[in-house]
Order: sequence, then structure tokens, then C-alpha cells
Amino acid sequence: MPHYYCATPCIIERGLMHPMKRNQEPCFTDTGLLALVAQIAYANDEAFDIETKLTASSTFQRILLTAVAGGFKSASYAEIRQLFSDGVSPSDEDAHGERLAMLCRQLARAVPPGQILRIIAGGN
Repeated sequence: MPHYYCATPCIIERGLMHPMKRNQEPCFTDTGLLALVAQIAYANDEAFDIETKLTASSTFQRILLTAVAGGFKSASYAEIRQLFSDGVSPSDEDAHGERLAMLCRQLARAVPPGQILRIIAGGN
């Protein structure tokens, strides 16, 4: 089951959520949004139906391709996919989780601001 994020100090430190942004509530950063989409795409349990997983997979692929066009390295592209497929979460409190969080931040920086949300919403 994918990890669902609460604005814990670890989640905020890893750049997945802002502590208090909108309406005095925590909200996802672009990094957190792409991580959540990837975790749904690579979920290995019955929490999500196949249509949801395929939609998330397609969305994550579009985010990755946008990031590669923005300068995200192909070696990092392969590593981020492998870590998610291995069930690693950027919120995991181990070296793999830290590495994935760092890669997610790099990926998010390679995408123009707001573009990840537009891709998730079905735009370009």
C-alpha cells in the first residue's frame, strides 16, 4: 500500500509537503505530488484498481518525459523508476527513502513550476 503523507517533520524536510500553505493546512509540493502519483502507479496491492494504476503510470511517465526534456538525467530516470518499483517511498526513513526523495526533488526542479499539477489534471 502506498504511503499517505501527513506533514511530519521528515515529510517536510524531504520536500514532499509544505508545513502550512493553503487555508492554514499542509499541502503537497510538486515533489510530493509526483511521488504520490508514482506510488499509486507502482502499488503492489489491491488498494487501487488497474484503471487507476494505469492512469497513474501514464501520468508519471508524462512527468518523467517532461523532466528529461528539462535536463533530468536518464540514469536518474532509470533509478527513480527502479526505486518506486521496488516499493521504496521517499518518506521511508532509510538510505533508499532519502535517495528517492532527493531524486524526486531533482526531477521536480527539472519541470517548469506548476507543470506537474497541470499534467496530473490532464493538461500538457
